[in-house]
Amino acid sequence: MWRAVSNRTGYSDILPHSLGGGVRIDFVRPSGAGSTYSILVQPIFGPLPDSTEAFLNSDFPFLSMLESLLPETENILGYVAAETGARIRLVPAEAGYLSRAKLSSRKSNQVTIAYNPSSESSDYAVAHEAVRYLRFMRAPPEERHLLASSQDTRLRAYKAIEQETENHPWSIREPTLRGFEYLYEGILTQLVSTPGDFWINCFLKEQFPEFENELTKGADAIFNRAHPNLSEHLQLLAPPTIYRATNGMNAAFALYMTKLLGNEKYADPYLGTEFEQLGEKLRSHNQTDRKHPGDKETADKWAEILGLKGWYRWILAKG
Repeated sequence: MWRAVSNRTGYSDILPHSLGGGVRIDFVRPSGAGSTYSILVQPIFGPLPDSTEAFLNSDFPFLSMLESLLPETENILGYVAAETGARIRLVPAEAGYLSRAKLSSRKSNQVTIAYNPSSESSDYAVAHEAVRYLRFMRAPPEERHLLASSQDTRLRAYKAIEQETENHPWSIREPTLRGFEYLYEGILTQLVSTPGDFWINCFLKEQFPEFENELTKGADAIFNRAHPNLSEHLQLLAPPTIYRATNGMNAAFALYMTKLLGNEKYADPYLGTEFEQLGEKLRSHNQTDRKHPGDKETADKWAEILGLKGWYRWILAKG
């Protein structure tokens, strides 16, 4: 699901989505540009390196920087490019698994995927985000909604977290409130992304069976990062709504991926906990693939269940 990130001049149509595999793909439709697209990717911990800036602004061939990816991944990227007409470019990101996007009007009809080539699951991460883009573009223009935040939605979320942590020791509460933006962005990214993640992985398994080994490696990486969120220590530190929502959505995804790939270790840590039942409840609202518009409907229903209603709004993609 695409997400809109606000800036001083309004909204840029961006999907900030990260995976343990080492990628974030950010897709931007410049204002007034009709059906054209452009991206500038920036590491989260610093300015864009000069070499990457030059790469993004140069006229490299279609599907650049593929040396470290498998032929199976190249096939998926080629399929997405042929289906959408987009020019896909890959940029190695040395600043870890997370990257951030800025709007650039220099190039059109282009999608840039920043990835960590040293990650064991970079092929999965790249393919996954390419298919997310395909999923978005297959929706009718009038149904290409973006999840957005505003001053009102952020204030509502902040007050909720402030209230539910009022009995926490100040040594815990103070860094929680100071880190509100991180918590807020993270939970909304998970909310807007997870419903579609079910069907992106299903699509990869069914349409590209030769990619299943990479799909499994990617799922392993995701749950290796997700399972520690169940710790009692984190439960004491985190705002209750964030802790419950994060683990509930992780459980829902784990239960689905266990069924998809037949690997019980994904769901095992949630069995017998409150999150098993919560995960099943969330899954019940995402039983069939209703495409991009259905991902929006699922996110709204999950928000009601998880106490996140009113923390965001939807806007229609321009063009």
